[in-house]
Amino acid sequence: MIAPFQPEELEVDEAWPEEVAFPDVRNEVADILAQGGNFEQIFTREERAYEHRPQQLEMADRVAESIFRGNHLVVEAGTGVGKSFAYLVPTLLAALATGRRVVVSTYTIQLQEQLLKSDVPRLAEALGQEVRAVLVKGRSNYLCKRRLALARRMGGDLFRAEERMWLDRLTAWAETAEEGSLQELEEAPPPEVWSQVCAEEGMCMYPAQRDHADCFLSRARNKMNEAQLLIVNHALFFSDLAMRSEGGGFLPDYDLIVLDEAHQAEDVAAKSLGLRLTPWSFYRWVRRLYIPESRKGLLAVLRRGEVAHEVSRVRDSVEQLFQRLHAWSGLDGQGFNTTRTVTEPFGWDVAVPGMIRRICRMLLEVEEEVDSSEVRSELVLARRQGGDLATSLESFMSLQLEGHVLWMELEGATRNRLVLNSAPIDVGAVLKPLLFDRFPSVVLTSATLAVNESLGYFRQRLCAGAAEELLVGSPFNYAEQMRVVVPEGMPEPNAPECADALIQQVEIHARRSQGGAFVLFTSAQLLQSVVQGVSPRLERDGFVCLAQGKGVSR
Repeated sequence: MIAPFQPEELEVDEAWPEEVAFPDVRNEVADILAQGGNFEQIFTREERAYEHRPQQLEMADRVAESIFRGNHLVVEAGTGVGKSFAYLVPTLLAALATGRRVVVSTYTIQLQEQLLKSDVPRLAEALGQEVRAVLVKGRSNYLCKRRLALARRMGGDLFRAEERMWLDRLTAWAETAEEGSLQELEEAPPPEVWSQVCAEEGMCMYPAQRDHADCFLSRARNKMNEAQLLIVNHALFFSDLAMRSEGGGFLPDYDLIVLDEAHQAEDVAAKSLGLRLTPWSFYRWVRRLYIPESRKGLLAVLRRGEVAHEVSRVRDSVEQLFQRLHAWSGLDGQGFNTTRTVTEPFGWDVAVPGMIRRICRMLLEVEEEVDSSEVRSELVLARRQGGDLATSLESFMSLQLEGHVLWMELEGATRNRLVLNSAPIDVGAVLKPLLFDRFPSVVLTSATLAVNESLGYFRQRLCAGAAEELLVGSPFNYAEQMRVVVPEGMPEPNAPECADALIQQVEIHARRSQGGAFVLFTSAQLLQSVVQGVSPRLERDGFVCLAQGKGVSR
């Protein structure tokens, strides 16, 4: 968590230093995207139809101009404009001309994969040169071979038998894995196992290990350092901004920023710059040290029963604390009674932070007695995580988070999991010094940003008041190319008969569209119910039914 920033006057430097100036690439943009340009020639060679989109060229021209003039730009571009090429072409042209780096941040993994696997290769062909692009993942997504080896040596005291089997599977997989990331695995290991073998901040034993050819995280870092384009998600991007404010940062240096799916930026920034605590935030830390049910864990390996006993007490105290907080909140998970803002001190002492700090002091004593540098690094990590948990809980319970709003919320399928949250009251006041005052050009774009044909409200919320704005409509002729159908007599979403009614409607419209139907759900359970009901009848008539979670990727 970072200290909250205070709102400042909205202003952007009139001129950026010469070393971050970018060339005017508007003519090159037109050569690629305009009618008869490079893209059209590529599509012609592939015997595919190319549709020139004036809105795309207009957006790309304005992006190029904002980069050249050192301005920020907010763009609402309707569906079908081709936003990704409209910002990729000018930003990459400017970056390639200067040797600088571009960051593109999105909300969904689907858009990230589209950029990396489809858009960037086509753009490289249009530019006639290689574009080095990397999809960046957080460090905890990567397997650490050193931690895996340590976990295998400790296996008997660290894990149950079924969990130890995962260590063997991960060892075999690591021998052939290309990037060593969690996403490469066909089946994810249990969280208790992965947390003991993944790469984490501060866990590198030696500085040279960051450059070790056999280290998955080092390989990923090397690719990031060589890349001209970094593709990230919003959560990682805003977390990196926060770390940079404190002199750190996970990403290599960059000068140009594009936030696609920018309508999600404020919410994600608030979560990344705020606080979130659940019972499992503490249970994960406890289980890393000691699991009372199985008598496994790091402290079992080290034969430190007195510390393990204290850890067990923390788990019980956390459970009691959250039960008391739940009762105090008055939330029952029914209807709209799932959220309560915290505005007054709770009026009772909380023992958990002091208990955690006592354990951290005991861990320090253990650390000083341990010979293995690898085990010491595990203890250092546990102490740091414990200290963060204690500080966060103290800050929430004492209402010491100045400039933040605090609230409790019930989550989960049955609305019974209590979560403690905080977020900056004014996210824009935090982002302005971190983002808009520090970088020469930030482009924010989405299909849904405007209110009453104006982007002023969005710019105000993010403290991007000095940013220029552009609205370009969609090239689609909605009046002729679509219709809106609202079925009559549909039951309420929570009614028992809703699934059967949906099955009937999905089948009707799948047949009317001759199979060209894309059905969106907000509930995975409802999705599965409809799939089970509608697929057999449609497949008997030759329709192909694909469903998320049924053997195909998202």
